[in-house]
Amino acid sequence: MMQNVFTKTLERITKETGLVGGVAIVFKNGEIIFAAPYGYEDRENNIPMTLNASFDIASCSKAWTVMLAAQAVDEGLIGWDEPVQHAMKDFDMLDHYAGAHLSIRDMASHRSGLPCHDFMRNKVGESRRNLMLKCANLDASAGFRETYQYNNHMYIVLGYLMEVLRGGEIYDRLVMDGMRHECIGALAPDLPCVTFNGLSKSHIICGFRCGWMVFSGPREEFRELEQGVSALASMRLCGNTLTQLVIPAALEDRDSTRAMLVPGGRIYEQSRATVEGLKDIPGVTLVPNRAAFYLFPGLQKECFDFESDEDFAMRFLHEKHILVIPGHGFDWFEDLRFRIVMLPEPERISKAMEELCDFLDHHRR
Repeated sequence: MMQNVFTKTLERITKETGLVGGVAIVFKNGEIIFAAPYGYEDRENNIPMTLNASFDIASCSKAWTVMLAAQAVDEGLIGWDEPVQHAMKDFDMLDHYAGAHLSIRDMASHRSGLPCHDFMRNKVGESRRNLMLKCANLDASAGFRETYQYNNHMYIVLGYLMEVLRGGEIYDRLVMDGMRHECIGALAPDLPCVTFNGLSKSHIICGFRCGWMVFSGPREEFRELEQGVSALASMRLCGNTLTQLVIPAALEDRDSTRAMLVPGGRIYEQSRATVEGLKDIPGVTLVPNRAAFYLFPGLQKECFDFESDEDFAMRFLHEKHILVIPGHGFDWFEDLRFRIVMLPEPERISKAMEELCDFLDHHRR
């Protein structure tokens, strides 16, 4: 009965409005209770609509792009207000200040200063990287963060940023807290995608430079690239063919890596020791890691007498003989940060955090 009502309603709407065609789907409690095509997929050639027809989803893609950005923020890959130039090193705008400070929040809320620039939509067939680079030549019609101006181009660039942040999958097995890594190639199987991976991180053999590339998507579009990469790899004077033999065995062993990421496991306990040691130190800020074995804490500069992140790192090394990496070593210049590599045993990390607390107490303003 309900299906007849839906069908008749669709037929009436199509007739009254002149709609060419579409697909109607009704969900109830997570179940599809009605799905039907109506009208034509191609009216000129009298081809009827089907449930498998493809549609231009227009700006629905914006919500999905922002969802991916939110996931990247949750995972600590980038911040809402962090300049995207930190991840896309060659991104810029005609207004260089805007280019250096543009954030995901700016892109998603249409406040970059760029007008619609809809002529660029004809260029979507180009690679998203090329469209990102074109931002350096697009005129603004308002000041940076001055007003709302609808702009599709920034969402294309935001989509490219998600590719950049997730293009390497070297930490795919080192995800904690019940989270799951999603392979970028699996998210877009209809698009050409190259991902990189190796064993140096997931199997804790740092410096073991044995890795691989995965080509996924339409193979025809990759044919020449694959041939070129294979030719270059074959010409290496110091080939790693023998070490490549360990890869299949390593990939089959998921249990040993997984055991390190749960309570009692090496990486889990090292991370917990670091976070617990830092969180109660006044003037220290951090986002706990949910993957890998790095932290990027911040220091509230007004609380301490350090002139820069390098000044902090050098004094810490000289006074406590503990080495950390200053933030600008990773192109971070917004505030005072440093990177901690959480590979020592938990007991040694806890001791190092105690030394850091004591060190900072002696350098408070």
